Amino acid sequence: MGGYGSGRRRESWSKETTESYRRLDIRQLKREGLLIPGAHRCITSARYGGTTFMIDVTAEPGRLILR
Repeated sequence: MGGYGSGRRRESWSKETTESYRRLDIRQLKREGLLIPGAHRCITSARYGGTTFMIDVTAEPGRLILR
């Protein structure tokens, strides 16, 4: 048998899935020049009238840092 939270859920109780969130598209970051070492930008997204996420993107040689 299932544990707490298993089984059917009413819409208002259901948890959001990863499909309901925005995606970070690496191809768009490349088009915008954010994969060049030294590039930096703060990306935000609004949903339901408020900010849902904010990500600092910083490119360094050989890596991309997301905060």
